Amino acid sequence: MYLSEKILDSQWFDYHNLDTFRFSVLKTFLIVSFGFTYLIATLALTGRFPLPTYYIASLYVYGSVTLSLYFFRHKVPYRKIVHIAILGALILFFLMLKEVKADELRMVWFFPTVLAAYILNGRLYGVLVSLLSVILVVYSYMHVDIGLSGYGLFTFLTALIVFNLFAHVFLKKIEFDESLLLKKVEEEVLKQREKEEMLLKRYRMAQMGEMIDAIAHQWRQPLMQHNLMLMEIKEELRASGISNAYITDTIDEMFELNRYMSRTIDDFRRFFAEDQTKEACNMRSCIEEIAKLMKKSLEGVSLQIDVDDTFECGCRNDLSQVLVIFLSNSLDAFKQQGTEKPAVFIKVESEGHMFVLHYEDNGGGVNEEMLQKIFDPYVTTKAQSDGTGLGLYIVKIITEAHLNGTVSACNGDDGLHLTIRFPQDA
Repeated sequence: MYLSEKILDSQWFDYHNLDTFRFSVLKTFLIVSFGFTYLIATLALTGRFPLPTYYIASLYVYGSVTLSLYFFRHKVPYRKIVHIAILGALILFFLMLKEVKADELRMVWFFPTVLAAYILNGRLYGVLVSLLSVILVVYSYMHVDIGLSGYGLFTFLTALIVFNLFAHVFLKKIEFDESLLLKKVEEEVLKQREKEEMLLKRYRMAQMGEMIDAIAHQWRQPLMQHNLMLMEIKEELRASGISNAYITDTIDEMFELNRYMSRTIDDFRRFFAEDQTKEACNMRSCIEEIAKLMKKSLEGVSLQIDVDDTFECGCRNDLSQVLVIFLSNSLDAFKQQGTEKPAVFIKVESEGHMFVLHYEDNGGGVNEEMLQKIFDPYVTTKAQSDGTGLGLYIVKIITEAHLNGTVSACNGDDGLHLTIRFPQDA
């Protein structure tokens, strides 16, 4: 049972709906019946009330029964508890009519019993209990000396009729209000679902837009390399010194770039797929493969790789995407800052069951304000035409959603220092 349910169960009255309210009233009715019967019986035993022994015993029995019903209310059927409690109360009142003749107000006890019958089991049940009360009182008046005048009997019957009319209308109003409230709740729930569906559609459209932007961002660098290769082929043709080996090697590189661009689409499709397959790789080989893929763009850049040859991971595609983004951002930073001797340092360490990948360049870093939001979407230090601000945002998604790791950034000695921590079995 949840904490909220425990709290509701401990309250005297739960107004959540009519059924739970009735159950709360039943709990109160049982406790009050136990308390009053035991109190009256105990006072009678001490000589406060002149009651016969059998009636005192009846009070104790009824009090014990109601207390037992209270403790076992979750195991005994609800209607059975109501029947026992109401009929037991009517029997006690019948005995009271016979034994407590000096108290004209003893007839009042029938009224809360009838009201309880209305609330606990509905209007029809309240009417039946009222009729049974009338039968008991009229029978006692006609066959037993209960010390009640004809005027007193008439007053009781008239008051009971008025009371029944009031209880009938009152309970009908409560039931009507509940049905009206439930209908409104259903309408609001339906409206809320419609809003949620509309928001979900908008979210999916936004995701599609982000995915398209991300693919465009990832394709930018390979397309630039394609252009560089085509320009080199053109220059070689002009010089008329082109060789078959050069053409073959260049075409192979372009094929490799095309394969990478194709894998990019598959990788971003996996962002929205629940079943994501893993591809094992040697981490050093993976880094060197990316460096080879981008060798045209990395010409003139000092690339230092410090990775143990034994480090293996199961996140080849994710690691490749992250490295391409890091290297592309560094190349843009070198160009923007006019770095004379651009350099990139990549190091992977093992810390317990975690891999820690350090990436640092000497591209000048970023200011502290930009550093605080560097992994947010559409945040960029480049001109609008030169970048989308999605690169490091994609890195954050890959690291957290796919690698179950964390990514952080800080300014190093000469440039930006990025650190990724992820489990070795990622």
